[in-house]
Amino acid sequence: MSSFVDILRAFGLDILNATRRSWTQRSGPETPKKVLNQTLKAALSRALFHLVPMTSLSVMIYQNYHTLYIGPYFTQDPQKDPVILAIIQVAAKFQELLCVSSLTAIVLQALPRELLGDGVPLGLLGSGLSFSGPSWFWSTDFVVAARWMKTSWARAQLYILLILAGGIAVFIGPAAAVLFLPRSQNILAGKTTYSLNGSVTDFWPSSVSAGSEPSLCGYTNSSLRSICPSGGYEALRQTLTTFNYTDYTANTGIGNAYQPQLQAQGIRNNRQEHNLLTQNTQGLIPPVLSTMHIRPLNWGTAAISPHAASVAVSQYLIREWANIVAQSNSSHWSKYQWSYGLFAETTGTSPVVKARCTQAQNLSMDAEQAAFRYLYRATDSSAEFTPPAPEAATTYSLLWARDVQMANISTLDRSPSSRVRTQWLALQTAFVGNAKTLFPLTGLLLEFPWDGESRAAITCSVSAVWHNYTVVSERSTDYGAWVINLGTGNDYNSVHDYNDVQHNRPITLESSWLSLLTSKIPVSDADNGGTLLDSILDDTGYTNAIYDLRHKPQQMWDLATLRCVQRMMHSNWTDTELWNDIACGKGQNSNYMEFVLASLVADGLSRFGSHRVFDLAIDEREWRLHQPFITASTLLLKQAESAKNSPPNGVMQPLSIYVEGLAFSASSATDYLALVVAVSYILIAGLHVVWVLGPGNCISSAAWDTVTELLTLAIVSPAPISKSLANTAAGIHRFKTYGTIVKVRASSETADKQSKQNLRLVLDDDLALSGLAASSSVGPAGPNMRHRTLQRVTAEVEYS
Repeated sequence: MSSFVDILRAFGLDILNATRRSWTQRSGPETPKKVLNQTLKAALSRALFHLVPMTSLSVMIYQNYHTLYIGPYFTQDPQKDPVILAIIQVAAKFQELLCVSSLTAIVLQALPRELLGDGVPLGLLGSGLSFSGPSWFWSTDFVVAARWMKTSWARAQLYILLILAGGIAVFIGPAAAVLFLPRSQNILAGKTTYSLNGSVTDFWPSSVSAGSEPSLCGYTNSSLRSICPSGGYEALRQTLTTFNYTDYTANTGIGNAYQPQLQAQGIRNNRQEHNLLTQNTQGLIPPVLSTMHIRPLNWGTAAISPHAASVAVSQYLIREWANIVAQSNSSHWSKYQWSYGLFAETTGTSPVVKARCTQAQNLSMDAEQAAFRYLYRATDSSAEFTPPAPEAATTYSLLWARDVQMANISTLDRSPSSRVRTQWLALQTAFVGNAKTLFPLTGLLLEFPWDGESRAAITCSVSAVWHNYTVVSERSTDYGAWVINLGTGNDYNSVHDYNDVQHNRPITLESSWLSLLTSKIPVSDADNGGTLLDSILDDTGYTNAIYDLRHKPQQMWDLATLRCVQRMMHSNWTDTELWNDIACGKGQNSNYMEFVLASLVADGLSRFGSHRVFDLAIDEREWRLHQPFITASTLLLKQAESAKNSPPNGVMQPLSIYVEGLAFSASSATDYLALVVAVSYILIAGLHVVWVLGPGNCISSAAWDTVTELLTLAIVSPAPISKSLANTAAGIHRFKTYGTIVKVRASSETADKQSKQNLRLVLDDDLALSGLAASSSVGPAGPNMRHRTLQRVTAEVEYS
């Protein structure tokens, strides 16, 4: 019965014991009780309570550390989720109460040991009941005790225990809430390493040419094949036709400026940039988002397009993973199929293309040179540029003259034309601006319809590099596509300062490959033939830009009213002057050409080598992906089929698949902090249990664990002899008083050891005044006081 009594008291159910005693012992005084028990049964009964919060908290630690995926909802009926969340919150609060009660019991086991030994400061007398409040740690009770704990290691142990127990008691509530409440997060559901069917030079060479592309990419309908450089032409054309080239908004009306299919906002770490969604007609390559960076102040436009071969193989493995999930018999894995949010992450070296175009130039029929812009690093200054040829000063103001250099265009077609014409040419590496960089450049000459003996022309400088990025599959209500995950370090800086040779590998764009990218359109398919790029410019209305400037009202600066007004532009201006007018927000036309050019080249480069991952030996209508070789698979992807042998010199790339839903998983700093608090509690409670139950100990106490019992002990104790507590009945104001040492001793009214033993609170100062600080008895304090003998409390002895 005594063990059951101890268990009820340890669990805070002593009222049941009191009820039973009141029923069985209806009359008579309180009976003597043991202060210290030295039996394994009593110690185990009191230690049993600590196992409850330790066990439940250990389970939650295990679930959070090893991840437990629940699903998008707790049950099939989402309306029940609030009820379940409320129950979990109550459980977390109950866990907090259990842990605080356990810590209180630990402190209340340690405090009597000091009271029965060398004593504790008066301020710590109630520490077992007040340590869990944060304000107690800067209270006078606690601060004054710091000097006391310096005198011995045993005292320091109690002081440290109070600090640790108090700190854990403060933070165990938030920690329990974090560990008990599942959060919506991305959970790793599959991981592997796959091989691309080719070497690094096969997919990312230093020079791209038509000889490395399939022969069918030279056919007139190559733009219909996703594996060809021009495979993204149709998607880009459809997107750009809804795009107003003057201000980068949709042509479909007010409020549609950020259509997902046009400008997908909210991409990872790239919320403020333009993004173009490219969907492939054949379906061999998944949709991708080309990330656009439009730089202000004529710094140029950069485009990044995810590597097509990498995303194609990754998408295939995602489908394999989904099939395995659907067929899985495990209730744990089958929950993945109900996830509404799924994304994957792979490493894909992707092209970064930068384009920088000039203002319009007026070129005559016999013009042999045109000005092209530099492409330079952010660290370069204009003072490092070689002064241009004198001809540039006639076309540009002094401000822009330092930013261009003349290039020979005599090898290009200079015959008069009634339509827009684009032509490629190779530029010198010096055009990078810093000769030490040595990045190859490609130039594009865009000529507008001739106006008599001359025409307005725009020149663009294009440079491309390979950069290693993390590519992520994104899914939203509007689209699902692969996109570059821009970071805040080199990945992000490479877009703006990608001439950094440490992180980027330059690409030479051979003329043969450029001819595939912008192949000729048969005359029967267009009014006057031209290239795919010419067709895009025609369909977007860009070729009519000068006509619109001349024949439609434009925003003009009015000197009289000093504001922008809608009016016709000057009729005597040349096409070049009309184009270069930048008043009232105009002048974005050249930037739009950078936008189109960078996205087109980046899309074409991203497809380079993609034919290697497909089986092209069969009928084109049945083209399919080669079975990839996978290794180092974890979780569900261990069951995916793999090619038997790795391709020679094959490029190995990692793939991780994540599902979104409610889960217990430590993934953030707050999760790990909660784990630290929980583990700290388990260590303290576990060490306490081991120490109490250890050989030679088994000493436990159930005395003075309530305020009532402490007050009763103080009431039955005699008044102190010394004046240490004089004038303290209404409060304590002195540090010295808080530091008065208090002990608990057993007292008898006679020297007979067999006489009745009573417990007393004794001041250390009383023992010193009596000259018996180290002895076992106290002499009479006055003529009317009987002789008292003070002894240390002994285990298994009952005291009244």
